[in-house]
Order: sequence, then C-alpha cells, then structure tokens
Amino acid sequence: MATPTVAPSPITADAPHLDALETLFKALSNRTRLRILALLAQGRIQNAITLIAPRSGQEASLELFRRQLPPRLAKVADQTDQARVAWLLGAHGFQTLASSGVPLPEATGRIASVGGEVSPVALALAPETAPFVALAVGAEPAIAALTGKLVAAGAVPGEEADLHAARILCGWPALGAEIDERTLPQEVRYDQIGGVSYTKGCYTGQETVARLHFRGHTNRELRGLRWRRAQPLYNRSIQKGEREVGSVRSTLRLEDRAIGLGLIRREVGVGEELVAGGQPATVVALPFGPEDLDG
Repeated sequence: MATPTVAPSPITADAPHLDALETLFKALSNRTRLRILALLAQGRIQNAITLIAPRSGQEASLELFRRQLPPRLAKVADQTDQARVAWLLGAHGFQTLASSGVPLPEATGRIASVGGEVSPVALALAPETAPFVALAVGAEPAIAALTGKLVAAGAVPGEEADLHAARILCGWPALGAEIDERTLPQEVRYDQIGGVSYTKGCYTGQETVARLHFRGHTNRELRGLRWRRAQPLYNRSIQKGEREVGSVRSTLRLEDRAIGLGLIRREVGVGEELVAGGQPATVVALPFGPEDLDG
C-alpha cells in the first residue's frame, strides 16, 4: 500500500561540518523529552539529515532544533510546503518495492538517493519492528513518479488512516499521542523497537536513560488495550477498581471491537481486565497479534 501524502512535515538539517551532524545526533537520538515517529538519522546525503515528524510534533521538533543546534554549524529548514512523504505498508511491501524497479538501499535502516539529480528522492528501508516497510521523501512530482511505479507493481494507494492503523497494530508510539514532554524512552517501548542506544557518546538525558536500563525500571509502560465492543470512550482514564492506573493515548476502531495504546502502571499485567475510557477492556501485549483482532 502506498500512501503519498502522510505526515507532511519534513525538516532538514544541513551541516557543512561533520561536528554539526554529530551534535545533531546527540540532540535528537536519545532525547528524554522528545520522541519522533520516524527519524532518518542513519543516511547522510550531502551532509544533511531529514526528520519526518507527525503534524502534531512539527513545532516541538523545530523548537528542539533551535535550542540544540549551533546556528554557525548547521542550517535548519522546514520543508513541509516543499516536500512530500510516501509510506509503503503491508506484508508484501518489500516484494512490491523490489519488483517496482526502484533502486533499494543496501540494508534496513539505511537510505538511498533515487530518482535522479534534478529531483532526488531519499528512500529508506525500515527495520522489521516498524509499522511500515519503507518511506520516501522528496519533491511532489518525484514522489508521484515513485508511487506510480509502486502502484504499477501492485501497491494500492492508501490514506493517512492506514498508517495510523499500522502504527497502532505494531505498538509504535507517536509524538503528541503516547509521547509528550514528560516521556522517558523506556516507557514507550524504545528498547524493543531500536529507538535508544546505550553505546553512543554523550547526549542530553543519557544518565537517566542508562540508569533506568541497567539499574531500575519505569513506573509505567506502553501496553495494548482491547475493547470487545467498538463503543465511544467517555474519557481517557484507565481504572483498576477504584484506582487510576493509566491513560488511553490512541485508539483504532474495527468492525466489532476496538484496540488502542495506553500508558499503564507496570504492576498491571497482561490479561488483566480494566475499565479504559469508561468501557471494559483487556490489557494485551504489544505488538497486537491475530488473536487480538479475530479472537
């Protein structure tokens, strides 16, 4: 499935000096107060990196750049109006991409520049834990040409709701939903999805992140929620008896039920019955499995 217009908030940091890129990685890769849905930090194309942020996180991302990047070393440009993003979703996404004739990056987590010198497209392959197979960012005509090749190879044009559904099913956190200014990486499964490093150099918040990993634990964790009926929620509170143990952050309504993501106290186990949003719900492990959708 190709979705050519999702998350139209690309921000590029162009750094003529390598030190500025290293500064950018330290500022973004492990921030304890800001998490991004997708960060293209592994591919360095013309001394620049591109950050793809959800709409709700655009201003927060720009503010982080302004605070953390030395202006004499790096230039930041908001490319929301100039660039478009295409996401490739689905179990057969890689086979479709491979058969489309579009050049592939050398490995997952890497980026290749495709589409020519006049209007290049940055194409990235996602890791297996991601809710998407690949994403591409570039000028609208170039993205349209690339998605046309994907459709010719068997992809079906999608909608932004498809990416939302894929994100929920995979248990991926998003800025503005599961992630806010108080979020710690380990609370939202960053250990499991490869979103935090314990071997890189110094960065803001490193001591807190490392201490939690090696010596402690978080008080709350991102968990899945399953409602047997697809009824509207009355609120975001998650209750265990008379005690509030968390909050609903994202939901996805299916034909006969609903699922969602919630930040829940760690002592609440998988399989426990709670009241989430005023409706009976069950805590399930992430990512969601077939039994959560069909059982």
